[in-house]
Amino acid sequence: MLSINNLNVIVQLKWGWQYVIRENKELSLKIEQNINLLVARYDSLNPGSFRTGSVTVELGNDKGEWKPQELDYQSEVDFFNNLMQKDTSVTDKAMTLMYHNMRNQLFGDGNKRTAILVANKLMIDHGAGLINVPLDKRDVWNNLISKYYLSGDMKTLKDWTYVNGIQGVTFDHKQNLPKPDINPEDYE
Repeated sequence: MLSINNLNVIVQLKWGWQYVIRENKELSLKIEQNINLLVARYDSLNPGSFRTGSVTVELGNDKGEWKPQELDYQSEVDFFNNLMQKDTSVTDKAMTLMYHNMRNQLFGDGNKRTAILVANKLMIDHGAGLINVPLDKRDVWNNLISKYYLSGDMKTLKDWTYVNGIQGVTFDHKQNLPKPDINPEDYE
């Protein structure tokens, strides 16, 4: 049976996904704040606000802990703007932003959830698929994230994610399958 806290996390993730899908504005740090406000609503002392104090991340499995530097908001603005203007694929930008945000712990809580949704907003907005690591690969992924936190080098993590965690949709337009014959708006 799920605890109330875990149920809240699931419900807030649902609201976060709904926001990501419905928000038509281009990704920005303000949108990142909005996503965190939703996903960390019941976990954080100050959801949706950038971190102002120190934080420690337990890496698990005797890997120690990670203590990111104090957050420098202007550095985050510069990082975000430079990344968005970089001549690289949307998928690379999304992974870079996601892992940067996870490691730097921009918010008081919900950083991993926020970073995943932020990256997926960028992917969805540009038709690049989704970043979704399958459950049976989460242990490997979390181990690679821990190594990245300690080293600061995300190349191995991004390479692994590209192979194991990027999902797209391939349409076979040659199939002539039947279509529904109702208007879904008639049932709202």
